Amino acid sequence: MKRKGTQFRSVILSALTRGDLKVGDKLPTEMELMAQYGLSRGSLREGLASLAEEGILARRRKAGTFIASVSQVPQSRLFALMVPCVARESVFHPIIRSVEDELHERGYSLLLCNHDCNGEKIKRYIDRLCREQTAGVIFVPMIHPKCRADNLAALREFEKVRIPFVLIDTAVSTETLPQFSRVGSNGYQATREIVRHLVELGHERIAYIRSLPEVFSADQRYFGFMDEMRALGLKVPKGYVKQLRIEPLDVQGRSELRELTAKSPVPTAVVCCHDMVAINVLEEAAKMGLRVPRDLSVAGFDDIPLAGRSDPPLTTVAQPAKEEGRLAVKVLFDKINRIQTGERQEFLACRLVVRGSTGKAK
Repeated sequence: MKRKGTQFRSVILSALTRGDLKVGDKLPTEMELMAQYGLSRGSLREGLASLAEEGILARRRKAGTFIASVSQVPQSRLFALMVPCVARESVFHPIIRSVEDELHERGYSLLLCNHDCNGEKIKRYIDRLCREQTAGVIFVPMIHPKCRADNLAALREFEKVRIPFVLIDTAVSTETLPQFSRVGSNGYQATREIVRHLVELGHERIAYIRSLPEVFSADQRYFGFMDEMRALGLKVPKGYVKQLRIEPLDVQGRSELRELTAKSPVPTAVVCCHDMVAINVLEEAAKMGLRVPRDLSVAGFDDIPLAGRSDPPLTTVAQPAKEEGRLAVKVLFDKINRIQTGERQEFLACRLVVRGSTGKAK
């Protein structure tokens, strides 16, 4: 009951802050409000009573409920960023910093929410965002398989409580891409560039270790790999694409490398879905007595800090994290201020970083 009442209060205050409701406007009937927001009569009346007590609403007998004043409406200076992980070596760390920097320059504060790809935790965060009267949210969807429904449920909840939001890093799915504003890198083109780099070095037998299925950004990188191999007239033999198992991060890619090197003919290069997998592959290759890049070239994606310190340093793709964060904030403000009409999708160009883990094919 308390949660529902709090959410309704947030909806009204957010509408007043945006200017959707003005002094003198009449609210819909209780029955209409109950149907619109999925409230019980008790929850609705709790929210109405709270707003009336603050002087924001006036309830007139037989006439209805009206906006009485906006002088008590808080002008929120708080935004939220919801990410799956805040670890130092995570690709999200520079995004977090750039979002916070941009909001700070604009005079706003950031609430960081580490949702751990947990739907129930996201629901609890949404409750808190309502209580804090959060002005807007930048949201990184959950990046586990079969999370499409949970991601969409979270976004529908943002819409229900009228908190403006923008997706960053990945979309929910290809099918829902046009439905929500999103800012992220162009992983599809970046992976095609990795393939071209390896082919220029003479590689033709190129394998791919792909990330979790049903994750938009992961699928885009995989499609980029397959499309560029096809465009260059190169075959991808059966077994040259390995799907990561769901296991601890520090072991991902290791068994996949051993399976790839058991193929005949053996791949001369491996493209990895992200840098942590590529670093694991480098370590596993050394254990197997393989010399990188003489025996095997390895490429990653993300250019995390560890990539430049691996042995050998990792060839990878640098995402424009700073630009992503700043643009996501701009798109969110454009939505709030109604400068933007409709939804907007941005795919920012990445940069190939060539280091010692890739070399000429033998």
